[in-house]
This record gives sequence, structure tokens and C-alpha cells, in this order.
Amino acid sequence: MLQTVFLKIYQTDSLVAFGLGVCMLSSYYVLYVTLFSSLRNIPGPLLARLTPLRAIYQRLPSRVIDAALHDFNTYGDIYISKPNTITICNPQDVRTVLGSSIFRKIDMYHGVHDPALANIVTFSDPAMASRRRRQLAPYFTSSYLLRMESIILQKGAKAIGSKWHSLLDGRDTAVVNYRNDTQLATFSIMATLAFGRSTGDDSLESADSRIIGWISSTAVYVGLRMNFPLLLKFPLSILLRPSLTAYADFLAYSAESVKRRKQLLDKQVSPEKHQAEALQVPEDMLQAFIKAQDPESKIVMTAKEVQAESLGMQLAGSETTAAALTWALHLFTLYPHYRARAETEVRSRFAKGHLISYTECRVLEFLEAFIYEMFRYTPITSGFMPQFASTDVVLQGYLVPAGTHIAFNLIALNNRTDVWAEPNKFRPERFLEDTDKKRYVFAFSYGVRNCLGRNLAWMEILPILANLLNEFDMEGIGNGSEAFRPHGRRDNGEPALMPSKCHIVFAPKYPERDCRILIRK
Repeated sequence: MLQTVFLKIYQTDSLVAFGLGVCMLSSYYVLYVTLFSSLRNIPGPLLARLTPLRAIYQRLPSRVIDAALHDFNTYGDIYISKPNTITICNPQDVRTVLGSSIFRKIDMYHGVHDPALANIVTFSDPAMASRRRRQLAPYFTSSYLLRMESIILQKGAKAIGSKWHSLLDGRDTAVVNYRNDTQLATFSIMATLAFGRSTGDDSLESADSRIIGWISSTAVYVGLRMNFPLLLKFPLSILLRPSLTAYADFLAYSAESVKRRKQLLDKQVSPEKHQAEALQVPEDMLQAFIKAQDPESKIVMTAKEVQAESLGMQLAGSETTAAALTWALHLFTLYPHYRARAETEVRSRFAKGHLISYTECRVLEFLEAFIYEMFRYTPITSGFMPQFASTDVVLQGYLVPAGTHIAFNLIALNNRTDVWAEPNKFRPERFLEDTDKKRYVFAFSYGVRNCLGRNLAWMEILPILANLLNEFDMEGIGNGSEAFRPHGRRDNGEPALMPSKCHIVFAPKYPERDCRILIRK
């Protein structure tokens, strides 16, 4: 009996001691981050200084935009967003960080050791990233990409137009889902350019839709490998077998694509080959990656590195462009007077039935302004890859110690009243009235970290929109200005945007409901 009493006292004292210890450590941590941390003077909520949980909550797909604007309006141009991480919202600070080599990309992909995913997007080593950029940059210029324009037009604008015309065959009107069609088109363009594969048919119906599933499965794999690697171990991996199998199929497809192209090149130089049997090597990005050479070291990429860049191009380039086209077409339905203005601009210059090229699109000033405003008003993503300072720097008058992570609030950048007049209104004219405003749209990042694929994206977006405007009358399904919008209007009277979710890009939450339009010839 006495022994039992002493044991209970001991256990109680141990629990009390443990509780006191936790309280003391917690109190010390709170005191440190609020009174002694080198980031203590930078504004921000206490919870963000203590734990990353607030940031995780703020990144929930349905909360991203409201959370980003709330933090900017509450804390200003710079604030603590999670432990050892600041978020910046000032255009000059963004240019400083993205335009200087003293800031480096944080290693977000540290748990992903698959060489097939080691590409210019995932590199954190600045030397490796710089070398790869030197290798690839010459092949992403507008002049070089024009060699691939026929592929881009056939798989993009022409493919969508052909499908829509077929739906209108013998009919006055038809209903189409522009989200599905633009997604299939951009994925088909990227697959053809990055992997050199073609179905032999330029129709959307023949597009290899497997790639859409493969990309989703790859995103699942990367996310798990980075954050929950144990789920990829047996027996838990059994639950993820469909995604892991699809990811493996994607790797095999990309590796086989590189192998086929190299075999074609070997045959081209084979001494046994007769001159009359000359083989045509496609002008595409796969070929560009194979022949890419660093002008400084003369290093070319290995087959595995070519595979990685092809995968990266497909993963990063297709869904972002599809999202941009989706939001542009959505905005055309919300603002019919802007759609009419764009139609007039296009149709006054090009005959119906003419396939408008990217070069010809350069005269479409209003359509270009509309796209810039789309990038500002409905950004494709909420930020860029976080960086860290390799040395102490000063931003907004605050000392930011070396090693501090720096994130970007793109939503705030697009809604600053000191840059944009009435930022909560959709006004493409702002880019016609002041073309310098284009410098404040960071859709493709900035400086030494500018997106290599920006020219390719423009070569897809402009011709697809121009050709659809030239060939079809489009309108939302419903009555006038309230077309297909159960969401009504915002508080400022602007049409409400369709609900969206943001994992990697902002995409429609209910595409089958909200991305349907009525077309006629």
C-alpha cells in the first residue's frame, strides 16, 4: 500500500515537472522570437513567428487570395509569414531579390532524389542553375521558337478551332467547355515539343490525354516525397499504387522519347545510310535540349538531363498556359464589352478562316493589354519559388539576416493602390494608357530568374485567343451580364469570378459547371 502511494506521488511529481519544463521552454521560445530574434522588429502575427501551421492554413486552396490580401493590408510591404521566413510585397524589393545572385532559391525539393526531376525548376545549386540557364536560354528566344510555330499553331489554335467548327456543323450554336479544350491543346503542344511524339493527327480528340493524368500523379509523387516520404514505403505505398504506377509510366515515356530521338540522330549520321534516305529531325524542344551546350564550359546535357528538362517543361509549361487561357476566356464572358472590342480589333485585320500566326498577333494591342490585365487581375499563381539571402541585406529599412527565407506575395503586388488605379476593377485600358505598367506584372518572375518559357507561353496564348475571337462568337450561358454565374457580383459591382482553387496554379473549382460557353460562327 505504502509503495503504491509513493509511486503515485512520484508519477504526479514527474508529470508536474514535465509540464513545468514544457511551459518554461515555451515561454523562453515566445520571449526569444518576440524580444531577441533578429527578425523581431519586422511586423507579423505572433503565431507566424512560432509555428508554420498558420502559413499552412493560409495556403489552403480556398484561402490563398483572401489570406494574401489580409496579410498585406494588415502588415504592409514586409512581414513574418512563418518562422525564419519573411514575405515581401513591394515591387522594388521583388526586383532586388529576383534580380541579384546574392539571393538563392531554397532547396524545396531536398527530399526528391530522382535524377529525372533534377531540372532548372528544381535546382537550388546556383552554379548548376546558371549553367543550365546558359545551355537552354538560346532556345527559348522568340526567333528560335518561331521554328516551331507550325506545331504550336496546329496543336493549339487550329486544333481547338477544328473541334468547335465540327460541333457547329449543321447547327447554329453549340456549347463547349473551354477549360477542357484549352487544357488538351496546351498539353498536346508541350508533349509534341518536349517529347517529339505526335499522334499523326492534329485534332484534340487524338491528343494523348494520358499525360494529364501522368502530370497529376507526378505532382502527388513529388509532394509525398518532399513532405511524407514514409507513405512511399511498403506497405503504405500499396494505397498509392495507381499514382506511383502512372508516375513510373511517365518516366518510361520520357526516357523512351529521348532514346528514340538519339537513335534517329545516330541513323542520320550513319555511313550506311544512302543520301536519298535522309532523315528529317524535327525542330522541337527535345532536339534543342539534346544539342544545348554551355558556351563557357562546352558541356552538353546527358540523356538523363535531357529527360529531366523535357519532364520539367511538360510539368511547368502546360498547366500554367492552360490556366491563363481559361481565365482569359472566363473574363471575356464576364466582360462582353471587352470581348466585343477584342473581336473588332481582330476581325478588322484578318479574314475569317485565316490562321493567325504569333507574328501577326503583335499588332493586336488591345488583346495584348487584355492578357496583361488578366495576369494582374486573375494571377496564375500566388507567388514564386522562395529565396534566401546569402548575406545580410536591408529591405524596407529592416535588417534581414543571411539565411532568412524570403517569400513573395504576388496577390498583393497586383493589388497595390500606389501602382494600380482601382486595382479591384478589371481594366485592360490601363496598359494602353501607360505601357510602363507592364513592368509591374510579374507573371513570369523577373531578372536572372525570369521564366525561360515566357516567350513560348505568349506564342500559345495570343494566337489561340486571336483565332477563337476571329472565328467564333462567344457568350456565357445565361441572361446577359449574369451569364452562367450563380456567384453574382462583388461588393464593388464587378462581376464575381468563378470559384477557384490553388494547388500549383489557380484553376476553376467547378470547371464542368463554370467553363461552358455558347459559340456560333
